[in-house]
Amino acid sequence: MNSTHHLQGQFFLPLSSQSQAAQLTIVVTEAMPPTISIALEDGSSIPDLVLEDMQDSGDFHFHNGYYFHPDAPPSTEVRNLFTTKRQRRIQWLENFSALKALGFAIGLVLLVIGLRFSIPVIAHGLALAVPDPVEQMIGQHTYDTLKSFDFEDSTIAPERQETLRQRAQVLARNANLDPVPAILFHKSPMFGANALALPGGPIVLTDDLVNGLKSDDVILAVIAHEMAHVEKHHALQQVFTIAGAAFMASVVLGVDDSILEELTATVINVWGFQNSRKFEQEADMFGIEILKTSAMSPSLMLQAIESLTIMDCSKLTGEKRQTCEAKAKSQETGWTASHPAAKDRLTYLRAAASQ
Repeated sequence: MNSTHHLQGQFFLPLSSQSQAAQLTIVVTEAMPPTISIALEDGSSIPDLVLEDMQDSGDFHFHNGYYFHPDAPPSTEVRNLFTTKRQRRIQWLENFSALKALGFAIGLVLLVIGLRFSIPVIAHGLALAVPDPVEQMIGQHTYDTLKSFDFEDSTIAPERQETLRQRAQVLARNANLDPVPAILFHKSPMFGANALALPGGPIVLTDDLVNGLKSDDVILAVIAHEMAHVEKHHALQQVFTIAGAAFMASVVLGVDDSILEELTATVINVWGFQNSRKFEQEADMFGIEILKTSAMSPSLMLQAIESLTIMDCSKLTGEKRQTCEAKAKSQETGWTASHPAAKDRLTYLRAAASQ
């Protein structure tokens, strides 16, 4: 729509503090950009001025050094002729108000909530998209790194190691797992009684875990749990989820200040903690399904978790041991601190074992 706007004010020549009254005229046509001209008090005029910048105060600065200061602030309609949508949004945000702050805070919360639920979904999709050879390469590299500074040669009898490997392969084949992860044994001062499922395999069992559980059937329940981690690509999902959480935390909280760095780290740790618990429960239940395909009792998974939960109490005797075991079964403990609370975990495993 064609329109014409007139503004009264003071006109300044380049590098001059002297001004004279003038009228600025803006002509808007549909086919052309707005044209600007100045009619001065002395009767002269300057046509086709090229705007360089319009200040928040409403002052007009032109390419050739001319400057026009209106007597009254330009209307919103005039301002919008010379500002982009992005500039208008910035100006809107700069004009602080409690209502705007509340709206911005609500929007930020909704963004965080949206990312909270979308990042695990995206991480799951990315983990499934990674080719098996690439995932196995990541797992092998991780294993090589751990072996260089923590894993030591196992003292478990080679015959027992081979028996467990062969039984694990049968377990995997009966469950139609592909690929079948390698089963390795190591002493580990850092991990203690533990089992680790690296991306795509291998699965590492520590000597402390094997010696502590004693029963090969119960150890196979642990292996079934770790096979479930590999089959479900939990390690890669965790990596992608933590990376997404780190990115979100750095965007929302920033990383320039030491306090915000601590908050960012906390967000990442809590996020990873929650996702790890979810994966552990999923591995428990899928591990039971793996056992069933080889006609092994689901109660073996329960026995494994019960034994590992109270393993640290085995060195105690009498009432101290009873107190330790009762406390262990009621707190957050397991293979690692990121596992589900022992009380909750034993409850759902008992229910699964009774079916």
